Order: sequence, then structure tokens, then C-alpha cells
Amino acid sequence: MPATPTPPAFTALCEALCVRLGTDCPPLQVTGQPVPGLRIRIGDVDVELLQAAVQDGSWGLLLVHLGEMPAHQEAAAHLTLLQANFMLMGPSPAVFAIHPVTGEALVYQPFAVAAVNADRLELAARELVGVATRWQRGEFLGDGLAQAGPDAGPSTPMTGHPSQLA
Repeated sequence: MPATPTPPAFTALCEALCVRLGTDCPPLQVTGQPVPGLRIRIGDVDVELLQAAVQDGSWGLLLVHLGEMPAHQEAAAHLTLLQANFMLMGPSPAVFAIHPVTGEALVYQPFAVAAVNADRLELAARELVGVATRWQRGEFLGDGLAQAGPDAGPSTPMTGHPSQLA
């Protein structure tokens, strides 16, 4: 199947985010991924901006790599991620997940491309990077989210609604 061109609005948003972050903007990659996307680093954390569907460039995903599942604590980590998802319910919540191939913990946030700009996307990305940093320090384990505290999940300041990007 031939590659579908990436819509200009999604491409422009990726480029604007890179400018906002002061980083080079690599070309959007289709190879090896089912959808076009951009992968960059913010601090020590990998962040991806993905077009949500090959045929529809009106929606995107902000995906942040939390990191490896903690050795010998996978069950506790899975439970903690499920608890976090429950606590973040809402119209467009950030969602914790586990990559089906690598087993890595992730958090992703869907958004309408037309409803966000690079400033709002940067704020959301930096907040989720903060969540990733806390995950990497092991703050989410123990008594589930009780150990991490009530503000453990993202509260993306995009709209004022907890964890809502758009």
C-alpha cells in the first residue's frame, strides 16, 4: 500500500513543537510505524507525536515513554497503571499503557490537531515527561497510587480539565 501523505496541519504542528523546544525537527517517519510520527527527547525521556490514523490527520497522539517495567514488580506496576487510568477518567484523558512488543510502560494523550498549538502541546509534553521521571524513580509503586500521591497522574493544563489535551 502506498504511503499516505501527512496532512500539512500535523506536519506544521510537529515542526512548531520542535522550534518551541529548540531542537532539530527530523522528518516524519512512516517506515516501521503504522502512522507518520516524530520522535524527540525532552530531557532523558523519549516523546513521540503521532498521527492517530493513517487516513485521518485531524487527530494526533502525544506519546511519552515512561520506561521499563520494574524487574520483579511487574504485577504491582500493571495494577498501578490500571489504577491511574481509573483516576484519570474524563472526556480525553491521558492513558497509561504497556507497549505490546517491547513491554515498556507508556502514557499517551489524544488530541485534535486543529485544537492545539505548539505552546499547549509543549506544556502537556513536559507534564507527561515529569510523570515519566517519577515513574523512573519508582514513585508509582508501593501502595499503588497512594505512594505517589493524589497528583501522581498528569493534569495537562490544556483546558483545565485533569489530563485533557483537547
